[in-house]
Amino acid sequence: QQQQQQQQQQGNTKDDDDDDDDNDDQKTNCHHQEEEEKNKKNKEFPIKSKVSAKASFDGHLHPATVVEIQRRNSTKKKDFDDGEGEIEKYYIHYDKFDKRLDEWVSAENVHDYTAAGDGLFDESEAQNGGVAGSANKMMTTQTNGAVNTNGESTPHSATNPLLSSNNKNSHSEGTTTRKLTRTMKRRYNEIHNVDGVSVEDLPRIDQLAEKEHEEKTKMKNIQCVQFGKYEMDAWYYSPYPEITGQCDMLYVCPYCMKYMRKPKTMQKHQKECTITHPPGKKIYEHENANDEQTTICFWEIDGKEAKTYCQNLCLVAKLFLDHKTLYYDVEPFNFYVMTECKSSSSDTHRNSNEKDTMKKKDNRVHVPVGYFSKEKQSAEEYNLACILTLPSHQRRGYGSFLISMSYELSKREGKFGTPERPLSDLGRVSYRSYWSKHILEAMRGHKNMNGLTVRDLSMKTMFRESDVTSALQSLNLLKYWKGQHIVSATPKIVETHLQSFSKTTTTNRSNLRFEPSFVTWQPSAASEPLGNKKK
Repeated sequence: QQQQQQQQQQGNTKDDDDDDDDNDDQKTNCHHQEEEEKNKKNKEFPIKSKVSAKASFDGHLHPATVVEIQRRNSTKKKDFDDGEGEIEKYYIHYDKFDKRLDEWVSAENVHDYTAAGDGLFDESEAQNGGVAGSANKMMTTQTNGAVNTNGESTPHSATNPLLSSNNKNSHSEGTTTRKLTRTMKRRYNEIHNVDGVSVEDLPRIDQLAEKEHEEKTKMKNIQCVQFGKYEMDAWYYSPYPEITGQCDMLYVCPYCMKYMRKPKTMQKHQKECTITHPPGKKIYEHENANDEQTTICFWEIDGKEAKTYCQNLCLVAKLFLDHKTLYYDVEPFNFYVMTECKSSSSDTHRNSNEKDTMKKKDNRVHVPVGYFSKEKQSAEEYNLACILTLPSHQRRGYGSFLISMSYELSKREGKFGTPERPLSDLGRVSYRSYWSKHILEAMRGHKNMNGLTVRDLSMKTMFRESDVTSALQSLNLLKYWKGQHIVSATPKIVETHLQSFSKTTTTNRSNLRFEPSFVTWQPSAASEPLGNKKK
């Protein structure tokens, strides 16, 4: 019995020793894991390094590049990367997404780059600038997914030329694959606004200008803008004065375009501001223009006569346009501001003082929703220099409305209109859709469509022949035969395309129509006749 007891005691001692060893191993492993997690957490990524960052617009990890670093120093002040203090945030640019989605991301959501992160986002969404992702950041967005000329979402493979060219199941490796690749590359370049030319292929002077532009505008200086009752996330850098330009929220009066940093200043300004519409001459008024019974007006503003207003308008526009270069030299331009007209008594963000209301002549206020600018004397005879629909009023058909007005002015001048290049990615999609729809409407009812020429359609629509050719190619209604372009279509094909437009475009869904008869504008005597103009 004594021997058995001794053996049991020895066995228990061994078991205790084994348990202690196991506990020590577990503690060691936990310690190593804690150290690894601590190292990962404290790891710093230098500027221009490749990382995987968690995006705010969808909550997924995306391949990204570090643009800037913000540190937290001992004095609790936030400074940019001075090499001292713990990193608090990284300013991130998401690869294959438009710069409008760049944002500050906390350090804990930035990790080592992994190739697996490339598959966590939709390629078609990225190639349209990630506009669908920005839906969670803005009250209103432009489009979702990559958009073709009919306003429909394009397939995953249709927007990436590499996917088409690498398909091993293709029926042939010859001309068919090469033709598809060219088509997809053209569409890819259109969406990305590169015109098939990289920065390295540009002339030396243009290369320097482009790199200087990228360096200066790499970070948003304003995160959000309050425009009347709407709050909109800024998309790009805008050259506001330095004191005003470094703020999270900028307040802009929608009536006089004055900008302020503090809400108290805006509240005081609202009580004092008596302006109810843009300066200039009203050239269009359309009551009950859509299903919402909205009155749409256009105002022609001379940049020389209302210089401050036009400069402030351009600064607001730059928040949503990347390659806009016109800020302060506004005198050579006319601005055409589109407004929604509402009763002043129903406008809650204005001063409700009854005396001010009685002073208003027609008891209405005009809220700007978009605008386009036009050179007074254009050497290239462009009918439009810059166009913008505010994000708060997008997807209502207002972009097409602005384009229609620009072409109506060109028609009255006897000119073939075309917009100034380069177009933004969203502007390119809007114009291609507009051209395609109006060309199809011009073709409808024509008995012998095969006898139509590009010049015939150009004369009917007053579009430049190059724009007509581009739109027909996107619809696959143009063939090149015996050295010239020939329209190849049937009435059935035309009707099918028009039906797709009626189902997908916001203009048709809102029943918003531009009425040329409501335009009171007439060209100046300096306008040249049609025969001297380019086609």
